[in-house]
Amino acid sequence: MLGRIFQDVDMYARLVPNERERAEVLPRLFSVVVRYGVLFGEVYATSPALEGLAVWLPSNKATMSLPRVVRSGGLGILATVGMGILRRFEALGGQLQRRHRHLMPRSHWYLSVVGVDPELQGKGYGGSLLRAKLSHLDEEQLPCYLETYNEQNVAIFRHYGFQVLEKFTVEPLGIEQWAMAREAGES
Repeated sequence: MLGRIFQDVDMYARLVPNERERAEVLPRLFSVVVRYGVLFGEVYATSPALEGLAVWLPSNKATMSLPRVVRSGGLGILATVGMGILRRFEALGGQLQRRHRHLMPRSHWYLSVVGVDPELQGKGYGGSLLRAKLSHLDEEQLPCYLETYNEQNVAIFRHYGFQVLEKFTVEPLGIEQWAMAREAGES
């Protein structure tokens, strides 16, 4: 489902320019991300029909180390994608991880990915995915952090109490990103 959601998103089109190749790579990539979330964080789904999905990671597990990626089934994707694609994903991930550690050095939760089937967007599924974890974070008095590459998402996340920490460009892809954080109780 996540692979389908992000198929036509500019960031992934730049990372995997060939459309057919992207259609094969993204579902594999996101299956690793979801398994990683199951093993090392929390995964929220709207229902068994999977209208939407959110992967949350505690800050001490937000960096996807090679041993944890392998444990999450990532060895298969490492073996099947080309080195060019792998290098682009590594470059993006490395930049985002460094910025993440710099902007949010204290304990927090990281919203790794959230997505709702495009045909079902605007029906409250994304909000329910966010509110489920945010209410727990408010109880635990923990902040959270995310990055978004879609300027329209900035307003959506602001609605849930997130504030922009920084807007930056990921080189050499030229992808704009917004780093956002939310303090506990800010909705």
